[in-house]
Amino acid sequence: MAKRHGGSFKKTRDKSLVADTRVKRRQYRSAYFFYTQALEKLPNLHGVHSALAEVYRKTGHPDWAAQEDAKEAALPAPDCKAHPAECEFVAGHDAQLTKAAPASPEALYWQAKAANELALQSFFRLGQLPPSVEIHELKADVARGQGQHVEAAQEWRAALTLAPGNPKIEREIAISYFLAGDYKTALAEAQRLLERDPRSAEMNFVAGDSLLRLEDAEKAVPHLRAALAADPKMLAAGASLGLALARLGKAAEAVPLLEKALELDDDGSLHFQLVNAYRASGQAEKARTAMAQYQEIVKRNEEQKAEVAREAQIGPPK
Repeated sequence: MAKRHGGSFKKTRDKSLVADTRVKRRQYRSAYFFYTQALEKLPNLHGVHSALAEVYRKTGHPDWAAQEDAKEAALPAPDCKAHPAECEFVAGHDAQLTKAAPASPEALYWQAKAANELALQSFFRLGQLPPSVEIHELKADVARGQGQHVEAAQEWRAALTLAPGNPKIEREIAISYFLAGDYKTALAEAQRLLERDPRSAEMNFVAGDSLLRLEDAEKAVPHLRAALAADPKMLAAGASLGLALARLGKAAEAVPLLEKALELDDDGSLHFQLVNAYRASGQAEKARTAMAQYQEIVKRNEEQKAEVAREAQIGPPK
């Protein structure tokens, strides 16, 4: 099998597994792209048509889903002599499959699928158990991994009812609301925790950055300074402090902080703020250089977005 497919199967396997992850995160257009890429290389790979059908159902295309289900049903049974790992997976021998040493890229692919099935089964069984702190923590971690931060906060709050006063859970609640963009709630949670531990770098950052996003740069500065004092390597706090100082007209003090945090800038916003800070502090040449870098980042991001939108457009079965 390895000789027949070689690197081609490995690439196809990776695309299928990436697509599985995208579905779990509800990134259906991206999942569609990777599934269709996998099918172009190996149209008879079992499970991919069914997975693509699920994407169609989730995005309101039941007729297309039916076509993919039919294609899956029409696939010939796997040749167990040539593809033993696939047969083990189809037979539901997930535990045995994950224990075997992978002999080829194909075997590794089916092992990854089996491990995922075992994880889903474990998670389902956990859901049948009585409520516990550990179960709510697990659900919160899963929700955060999928970008569902409001749901994560709800799970952390449920955990807190079973473990009142638990400092780790209280911190996670504040962080979840912050990640969800509910800055007023995040600020309230962080400020309450700072009454107990005023030097917490994490909570000072949550409080300071929330205040900055709520357009109160002056009140944000003390919290952000405290966060950096507690953790000088916290680049996010440095970036926020630089932005706050720039808004308060303290461009010269903001510049080194923004410069240091540029590695965090994936959308160009820090470069743009640095351009303004350079101009305000009389550094015209540096402002021009930073503006050119900002424009390059924006151009690259726009090109990537256009490419993703073009590639991930969900269309009918081929």
